Amino acid sequence: MLASALVGRLAELGWDRRVGGAVAAMALGELVIFAVGVPWLAVALGAPPATALEYGLWPFLPGDLLKLLAAAGLLPAAWWVVRHTPAER
Repeated sequence: MLASALVGRLAELGWDRRVGGAVAAMALGELVIFAVGVPWLAVALGAPPATALEYGLWPFLPGDLLKLLAAAGLLPAAWWVVRHTPAER
């Protein structure tokens, strides 16, 4: 919920209108998710932080990076479509 509130607010401020802003907003959202989730995993497993990072962060970074870049690249194009009428496209 914290990440969605943050990214939603950044979108309201227009960060999602350009690729760089979209990447930054989504990266901040991911940071919040991992900042909450990895310590939670450590507590739930009763494991040290290194184990929580091994199971809850490192395996997910490559896929999350690819998804972030794909979404950030498509979002400005989607805004272009929304702003233009079918005749203008």
